Amino acid sequence: MSQQQKPPARRLPAPRKAGSFGWRFAFWRRQVSGAISCAWMRAAFWVRRALGRLWARLKRRPEAGRLGDFLYSVGFASEYFTLRALRAARAASAVVLRRAGGVLGAVGRFFGGILATFWTDITQPFVRIGIGLHNLRTFVRQQRQLVGGGRAVGGGVAYFFRGIRRYFPLVGRMVTYILPVLALGVFWYTVKTVLAYNYVLAVSVDGNLVGYVESETVFDRARDAVAERVETAGSEHDEWSVSPSYTLAISDFTMDQNTMADAILRTASDQIIEASAMYVNGELEAITTEGERLRADLDGLLEPYRDHENPDQRVEFVQNVELVDGVFFTDSITEYGEIDSMLHGQVQGEVYDTVQQGDSPSGMAARNDLTLAQFYEMNGGEDAVNSRMFPGQQFLIRQSVDFLNVKTIVRRTYQQEIPFETHTTESGDYAWGSTRTVQEGVNGLDEVTSDFITIGGQTTEQEISRVTLSAPVTREIVKGTKLPTGAIVATATGSWMWPVPQYRYVSRWMSSYHKGADICAPYGSAILASDNGVVVTAGYHYSYGNYVVINHGNGWTTLYAHASALHVSVGQYVQQGQIIASVGSTGNSSGNHCHFEMYSNGARVSAYNFFGGM
Repeated sequence: MSQQQKPPARRLPAPRKAGSFGWRFAFWRRQVSGAISCAWMRAAFWVRRALGRLWARLKRRPEAGRLGDFLYSVGFASEYFTLRALRAARAASAVVLRRAGGVLGAVGRFFGGILATFWTDITQPFVRIGIGLHNLRTFVRQQRQLVGGGRAVGGGVAYFFRGIRRYFPLVGRMVTYILPVLALGVFWYTVKTVLAYNYVLAVSVDGNLVGYVESETVFDRARDAVAERVETAGSEHDEWSVSPSYTLAISDFTMDQNTMADAILRTASDQIIEASAMYVNGELEAITTEGERLRADLDGLLEPYRDHENPDQRVEFVQNVELVDGVFFTDSITEYGEIDSMLHGQVQGEVYDTVQQGDSPSGMAARNDLTLAQFYEMNGGEDAVNSRMFPGQQFLIRQSVDFLNVKTIVRRTYQQEIPFETHTTESGDYAWGSTRTVQEGVNGLDEVTSDFITIGGQTTEQEISRVTLSAPVTREIVKGTKLPTGAIVATATGSWMWPVPQYRYVSRWMSSYHKGADICAPYGSAILASDNGVVVTAGYHYSYGNYVVINHGNGWTTLYAHASALHVSVGQYVQQGQIIASVGSTGNSSGNHCHFEMYSNGARVSAYNFFGGM
């Protein structure tokens, strides 16, 4: 090989510094690992060698062969015993199944024979009679061909009676079988018929049958109605009482409580008369013999409120007014003049009106036909009214009310839009502060049926039913959470934090001549981010001094000015409550404070709207 063809010398790695701790640690680690590995290999070699020598010695001894034969015998015997046991169990199972099958077969044959005999005994009489009737018809047909029709009939009758005499015992057996079936049918019919009866209570008073009621409860209510009529009649009948007795009876006619009350009075007293009672809210108010006149007057009170051209309108009394015809004590009849005065008069009672949005004392007074002075006087004075004039409060507007009030009810069906909801999610696929609408919202539509109830000029709506014609579609919005650096962060919380927890007072809020709130605090106090956001400005301004502006990504930005020091930089993401600056008096300032401004979509908003309670 020539001198030019010599391979280049291998370049060795530069040695580490001898004093390097890492180099020394690596060197001794390799030494220890190598020593352990070698020791383990030597130990394994000597163990294998010792075991091999032991096994060779054992094989040379005669006991080794005998031990192998013994183990083989044990294995063979175990296998043979198991096989024999399984075969014996299978044979025993077959024997048991055969014997069980034989027993079951014998039992089946025994009961089958009994059933067959029973069925034969039941059906044999009917079979014999059927055969006899068939033979009779065949005999008559043959005789008709041989001797003619008349003699054939006579021969058939004689043949029939001979059959009866011969098979008369079968008739007795048939009757024995038929009678229990007939008895069972009669029993079933009887039970069904008895259960179908209408069982009621027959009511008797002083031995006289009054009538029938479904239960004692009906009679008790009837007795209460009679007691009310007695009370209306006066003290003359105060001692009157009724003690009924009940018996079980069958009747298709029963009485209700009013009919039973009439029957009791007819039975117990001769001082009664046919009349009509007027009940208002369940209370007996008057009894008159001029029931038709009273009905006409009640209808006359409703007539002015009726709109005959509106088929969806109905007019009713606010109170539950009911006229009941029946029998009453003659001395309980009310003079009709008193009833007329009652219908058109007033009763003591309080009526309240509820404050609605936008109401005022003068408006409520005018709405209820009162002067403002009357309205104040009825509700404790002007100051008391003004202190409670907000929606939901109630004010007295009537101290006496009409005996009967009228309400008009108009049922209407209309369609109502249901506003869609907005669902907002966050995604790291979009830039922080950006908003994407991935699904537009669509309002839903319901069909509503309501009763519009008007009482005293006030109308309220009572919903009857609601049917969804089309469901609203939720608006889906995605907010970006990806910063220009690639970091994924949270969007604004939507709620504000007071930026200077260690403040002393607010010297002034935003006004027409002042842009924000001045929050006075000791020098160096921490200024916190009011919500999550990205710092868009962090620097010095001739008027603001050291100041920070944060974009919260939801249309809101906040400004913090006059700081003694700034702790954030432009582009930095900050979390709600994070320290962004320290209170100072830089720029156009006359004392240590934080000048705080809030903007919504570029429009300045007073912090007082959110922190007025501070």
